[in-house]
Amino acid sequence: MKICDNCGKNNALVHFIAKPPLDDTQPADVPRSLCESCGKDFIRSLPRKEQLLFAAGFRPGERALNVVKQYVVATLNVQGNESELEIVTGDHGRSVGSKIYVRADMLPSGLKVGDRFSVSGTPLELDVFESSRGE
Repeated sequence: MKICDNCGKNNALVHFIAKPPLDDTQPADVPRSLCESCGKDFIRSLPRKEQLLFAAGFRPGERALNVVKQYVVATLNVQGNESELEIVTGDHGRSVGSKIYVRADMLPSGLKVGDRFSVSGTPLELDVFESSRGE
């Protein structure tokens, strides 16, 4: 079991990279393996990047199945690093559910307002993605 680089607790589940690197002067000093709580807080605190990628494992006792969710881009503010997404729900993905705000640098490149896209990953990965601009 990995230990969180920030708080020292077990269960470091969130691992990430950024383009360009998080800190060009001392990249080795930046935490890269974090527990769920520290990972969410750290990702929210990062400055805007060209692209922020991360991976997260399954929570202890969680069934090892990936989840797929669809979203529609409602607003996109690249300079402000914020995008409002509508979560697609319902039969055959026809209805639009609640709205969330996420970091724009975590979106697939090339998206524009009105585009629909899918994210697939562990439940924790989708949770981190959906809470990347705060809860």
